[in-house]
Amino acid sequence: MLELAGARELRSELDPWSAPENFWQLRQDRHVPGPGKVLTLPERLRTAWRITRRYGLRGVLTLIRNERLFYRAVLSGKLGYGLYWGRR
Repeated sequence: MLELAGARELRSELDPWSAPENFWQLRQDRHVPGPGKVLTLPERLRTAWRITRRYGLRGVLTLIRNERLFYRAVLSGKLGYGLYWGRR
């Protein structure tokens, strides 16, 4: 995709900060002990309420299933993140 945008020199950076156990450390206001604790209880309830209003109970069940699959993929190392940049 970067090559299609005209980038000639592509670089990537995959440092120890991209390890799965650091994946959920995106909250600056508090320590997150694991992937299931990224959202606080009030945040989870508010999110579930919004999804229920828009998509119904089926939407919440889909959310729960996808959340489990996502956490499993992160913890098994199948999903991660890195920094990619290009220069024109």
